[in-house]
Amino acid sequence: MKNPDLSSYAAMHKMLGDEKRLHTLRFLYEAGLCVCDLETLLDSSQPAVSQSLRKLKQTGMITSHKHDQWQIYKLNKEYAHYDQLVQILQNLPSAKEQVDEITASGLRTRCSIEITEIRFLEKS
Repeated sequence: MKNPDLSSYAAMHKMLGDEKRLHTLRFLYEAGLCVCDLETLLDSSQPAVSQSLRKLKQTGMITSHKHDQWQIYKLNKEYAHYDQLVQILQNLPSAKEQVDEITASGLRTRCSIEITEIRFLEKS
């Protein structure tokens, strides 16, 4: 008989075993991002990014919400092993500089800029 807890840990480690998915999680740890932003950050195609996101979402590690016509992805705080996932991501080199760099250089897509503006207005 399978132990469900062990199965979910195994699924998490399987996702972390793929370098592109690990990078994706690092970026999503820093900010909610759309596929367009992740394409830029990962230097990858839209189909490859979407496939990674689909697998991560199937395990429950990430979640998404719709903003206008864009899907914004972020880490799922309700994920069963969220604390362990965050601990792993915190031990990796930070991706914040890369996310900030695409924002400053204007490479960040319009959808993310709008999200940032909305969050700023909500805090004011």
